[in-house]
Amino acid sequence: MVSEYMIKNKWVEAIQLARECLAEAPDDWEVKNALATALLKSGETEEAKRIMMDGIENAPIKREFSANMASALLEEGDTLNALEYVLQAVNS
Repeated sequence: MVSEYMIKNKWVEAIQLARECLAEAPDDWEVKNALATALLKSGETEEAKRIMMDGIENAPIKREFSANMASALLEEGDTLNALEYVLQAVNS
């Protein structure tokens, strides 16, 4: 399971497994969120942010995607935009 690799900070393995899972179930938003998180942790910020934006725009539950986008933006020093996504997370 993807989360087991993530708990152990095994980002490469988590990314690989998440991609395999999404090949079989491309609309699994939980796995997409896990993939975005693992990508962010492994330094692949732009791809992570693209997945997060897809989740913010299309997932039935957007809260985690918005919260993760806020974290990504905070790491980049973009406090103002991060606050916007924090508010989205709180209000969704």
